Amino acid sequence: MRLLRKNNNFIRDEGGNIHAPRQPRGWNDNYLQAVERYLTLWDELFDKAQEADEFQFILALIRMKGVESAGWDTFENTIGALKGAAKASERARGEDKLNLMLWLYGHAVEASDHYEIIANMVNIAGGGPYRAWNFPRKNTRTGQREQTPNEKILEIKDRCQKLGLKDYSAPFAEVLDKELRNAVYHSDYSTYQGRVRFRDSKTGFAVEYDIDKTNRIINQAMAMHETIRNLSDSYRRSYTEPEIIEAGANFSPNLPMKAQLIIRKRHGVIAMREHPHGPGSFMLGRFVPGEMEKIEKGIFLLPRSSRDALNNALDYVPSPIARQVVKLYKYLHRNHYQA
Repeated sequence: MRLLRKNNNFIRDEGGNIHAPRQPRGWNDNYLQAVERYLTLWDELFDKAQEADEFQFILALIRMKGVESAGWDTFENTIGALKGAAKASERARGEDKLNLMLWLYGHAVEASDHYEIIANMVNIAGGGPYRAWNFPRKNTRTGQREQTPNEKILEIKDRCQKLGLKDYSAPFAEVLDKELRNAVYHSDYSTYQGRVRFRDSKTGFAVEYDIDKTNRIINQAMAMHETIRNLSDSYRRSYTEPEIIEAGANFSPNLPMKAQLIIRKRHGVIAMREHPHGPGSFMLGRFVPGEMEKIEKGIFLLPRSSRDALNNALDYVPSPIARQVVKLYKYLHRNHYQA
């Protein structure tokens, strides 16, 4: 329950349910209720995964996918894209606002990382390892295709059943409205006086959602995204000291190994390297410029990154200025890597 220790806005009652003692400012009822449901379920899952195999759990928090240059963190891009679109929707009016909200929904339900993160927590809680990709492309007669959100939900549900876990796919199933998703995904809908209109993909019959129904669906999708983001951030930040942990049998089944955690201040764990360190030993993590050099000198508690500080400051800067600052920052720091 790392999130609860860090966030006084939520408490867990005697029945195990997480709720907010008072409604946070700016939150409507269906958004708050969705957050409480999803947080109750997924905080338990994160906790189980951490207890089952801490090394694999940290790999899942870092979201390791091999050696990649800068700009390949798709979850960070989703976070930024949804945050930017949400800000834009606050300034928009009428049909512009509704279309932006539908785009938010479409991106949230399509974003692969939401499903990858929860699938990995299920894997680890069930005694298995972290996987860089849980949903490989499917072969068809005309080539390969990405799995749909519904296929990913069913895969997570099936894994939970096989591993003897409760159904941790349930929030995804609640969020996914397949007909609305198809209409938004294919831009095959229209808006009229606050309503969303499209045709059922199977029957061709006209379907109309009023603004209340549309808002509820979008709020649930954003609650799902924010819950996963906040859980990932909170558990990562709960690591504040560069301790040493066991690598575990899932990583090294035949030879016991230890891992040195590497911490960035106010960000949490960013990497692990073999302890003791030597030629050919492993190093797994995400780094910003200058951090690798400090690690090689034996510094495992790293200072706060300029990028983290910048992201925090940009929340209070007008959007046109923020975009120019980010553009300049990316140009100046275009050569940082993860390994």
